[in-house]
Amino acid sequence: MPYIEEELEIQCHGENGKYGMLRKLENGKYAVNIHLVDYDEY
Repeated sequence: MPYIEEELEIQCHGENGKYGMLRKLENGKYAVNIHLVDYDEY
């Protein structure tokens, strides 16, 4: 089981090292790079 730091690294840079689901902001917090939509609205 990976440590939290390793999991955050994977989530930020992705498994391929190019793109992940999270991005780290300048204030040290994390933001999500994906958009969630309700399928019924589209």
